[in-house]
Amino acid sequence: MLDLRRDQRCCGARLDHSPDNPPTMMPGDLDRVLALQLRISRNLFATASQTEDKDPHFFLDLVAVAHLVKFSWPLGASLVRSTYLSSLIDSHATAIVRQLDQPLGPGPRSPDPWSAPNAPAQTAALLSAAAELLSHRDEGDADFRDWVQPLARTAFKRLTPNLAAGFRRMDFSPALARALARRTNSFYNAGGHRSPRLRAPSRACLFSIKNVPALLPAAWSGAHFAELRKHLGPITNWNTRHLRRAASLKLVEMAAGGTWPECAEALGTPWNTAQQSLKSLKRLLGTMELWAEFDRAVEQVACALDSDPQRIDYANRRHALSSWRLSDASWNVLCEGFKTFRGGPTSPSPTAATALLWARVTQGDYLHSPVLNVQRNSGRDTTLVVASMNQLLHGAYHRRGEKFRLVERLDRYAERLAIACDRAHRGQGVADSLLTESPQFTLLGT
Repeated sequence: MLDLRRDQRCCGARLDHSPDNPPTMMPGDLDRVLALQLRISRNLFATASQTEDKDPHFFLDLVAVAHLVKFSWPLGASLVRSTYLSSLIDSHATAIVRQLDQPLGPGPRSPDPWSAPNAPAQTAALLSAAAELLSHRDEGDADFRDWVQPLARTAFKRLTPNLAAGFRRMDFSPALARALARRTNSFYNAGGHRSPRLRAPSRACLFSIKNVPALLPAAWSGAHFAELRKHLGPITNWNTRHLRRAASLKLVEMAAGGTWPECAEALGTPWNTAQQSLKSLKRLLGTMELWAEFDRAVEQVACALDSDPQRIDYANRRHALSSWRLSDASWNVLCEGFKTFRGGPTSPSPTAATALLWARVTQGDYLHSPVLNVQRNSGRDTTLVVASMNQLLHGAYHRRGEKFRLVERLDRYAERLAIACDRAHRGQGVADSLLTESPQFTLLGT
């Protein structure tokens, strides 16, 4: 082996034979495995001045991919550059995969599938194949994934639940985690014990999940999803909502990783609501080409977020407004001058206004606002409140009547409420007296 602490010369020991057997490894193969040994030694014995050049995931990925090659053998034989090295791996892996391919039952078991080969030459060949696969990381996520996925599918099809769980618990680089993760229609696969670790972000992001709202803002959707909309034809308001929600879920996956249910939880979106949006999007997009266009549109949003020096902390806004309610005094001033609000079952109400303001400030779904959740959790019916909000939004859409004017006032109030949330200290909630004690502030400019 090589000893970098001395003069970096070969020690003279052969990896391909024992004292009783003649050498069989060709010079070209020996050069390849010695080159790998040099990389291993560099990572093992890096000096303080070389620390920056050290790959922190080198050994984690090398071990993980070596197991992947072994469990999927002989699919990875193309990674081995010589017949002899391939035969060395074959002599170690064949018995293991044969046992994995057999149904579970009584009888002798194969050696521990996680154990390293007994012969140094077998280990050298297996690690060389793993290093060859890892060399494709520099080609980009998509190309690296194309190399890894066939082996991963074969390996996880063979592995028992316990072995799959063991592999899933291994540590490896974000690049390898992204390449290993199964996907369904652009998202990390959400189920099954055979899925590898999904905590790795699916993209290197400068923004974080706190900068992602539960519903993609309409302005972002209009700016980046125009091309996709051309292919969708007429699209309803509900389909637009599903598209915006799915885009936000994807942004969370990009920034923090996780399956779509975990992304939904991070945004405070109910699991069944997220599921319904993804089902609707699946019907809406259908083809792989449109899913690819969806990915491109979300990537554009991600790039815009990366380059925004004033990213909004939507998580802080959600926290600040988690128990906030519009005061009666502010509500009375907001309704000043309106004569048609007679207090009927679906007339505008402080509860409806609170939910809409929360949605405006947090860019969330008013149906899942805290004030409505409190009513649901206490067993009270929210039908009339939701009807009230829908009437307000209907008036705003047609831009006429007193309900439209009320929504305009709510929008101005929301702008000031957002500023107060952004200025508030994290965890203290909204205590700005301009919003709680001086309702005239809400009508400034009307």
